[in-house]
Amino acid sequence: VTAHVLQTSPHLVLLSRSFYHTRIKPLLARWLLLWLALHSRCGLSDAAVTAYLLHQEWPKEGSVRPDRVDDEMMKLLNLGSELLSSIIPLALSKVNRVSYGVLTDPQLTAERMADPTAPKSRA
Repeated sequence: VTAHVLQTSPHLVLLSRSFYHTRIKPLLARWLLLWLALHSRCGLSDAAVTAYLLHQEWPKEGSVRPDRVDDEMMKLLNLGSELLSSIIPLALSKVNRVSYGVLTDPQLTAERMADPTAPKSRA
C-alpha cells in the first residue's frame, strides 16, 4: 500500500500490474499447482507446470514431454495460465464505485412528504 501498488479503499484494488506479475502471480501459481496436483495427474514436474502457468512455455531443459499430457490436463493448464495472466489482474484492478443511495435526513423527509403513501422500505 505504501509503495502505491495496492489501494485499500473502497476495497482492495491492484494499481500496479508489474507488482502483480512479479510478486502475486508466482504465489498464485503455487496455489494453483497444489489444486492441480489434487485434481489431476499429468506426470510433469512441479517446475515444468509452474513454468507453463507463469509463461505458457515449457522449460527448455529437462525431459518435459508436453505431448504426453492428456487433453483434460492441457485444458486445465491453459485455463490456469489465462486465469493468472489476464482474469485475476483484471478483476483485482476493477474499482467498485457503486453508491448504495443512502439518503440524508433532509432527502428522506422530502421523499416522505412528496409521496406519503410510499412504503417505508423505499426510503
